[in-house]
Amino acid sequence: MANQLNQGSKNNKTNPLLKIIFGVVGVFVIICGLVALIVLYKFGRSYFEPKTQIIIEPDFSIVPTQVDPSVLFAAVDVLNARCRSLGCGFSFMVAENNQIIAQVPNSIDPQNFLEQVLKVGILELVDLGETPIPTGSTIATDFGMAGSPQLEGQIWHTVMTGTAFKSANVTRDQFGKYQIEFTLNSNGTKLLSDFSSNNVGHYLGIVMDKVVISAPVISTHIPDGKGVIQGNFTQESAESLAMYITMGALPIPLKVK
Repeated sequence: MANQLNQGSKNNKTNPLLKIIFGVVGVFVIICGLVALIVLYKFGRSYFEPKTQIIIEPDFSIVPTQVDPSVLFAAVDVLNARCRSLGCGFSFMVAENNQIIAQVPNSIDPQNFLEQVLKVGILELVDLGETPIPTGSTIATDFGMAGSPQLEGQIWHTVMTGTAFKSANVTRDQFGKYQIEFTLNSNGTKLLSDFSSNNVGHYLGIVMDKVVISAPVISTHIPDGKGVIQGNFTQESAESLAMYITMGALPIPLKVK
């Protein structure tokens, strides 16, 4: 009888502990399930909702009618990298007749989306000398690439292009304004170091697709290949510029068919 009482006492002590353990496990399972549903909704909903097919092709008003397939595949790589940067759960693919297609969820604003991903995105750092060119101005440079507009007027020298950039990140300055901190690769570091040492006090234009984004004054020698692009950026415009710097430019201009 004493042994039975002792065993019953042990069971009474053990049962509450088991209830606590099972309760904790149950709460953990519920939380994991909720997290899984949230992740599925956020990243997987684009696979299940209605979609619209978008057909894109080279802008034949600028490029030749015969486009090498490798150029189209390179363009698709850039488009898909931009899509991932924007958090889109779909991809572009090369189709027949020099076309690129994508199944875009109806929840995405097509106009805003296409304006971002189809921008050629040619970034240039341009020597403006002692001329303070206003932001938003379109200028001609001596750097030529498929998709660059043919402009008249003074031709400014391009010191380097976006290929010299290693990374770009959106941050805020001490006043809370958005800016892009960048790091150059070894070649870009040398180019900027040499240029800045000889051009202190001159303007360096930050130009995207021949449009001046900002034109800061070089205040000192920049030897380490690191800098900041400042301007009247919103969060969206700053993130877009960082995306173009990081993902690179399209090899050819594209348009919606």
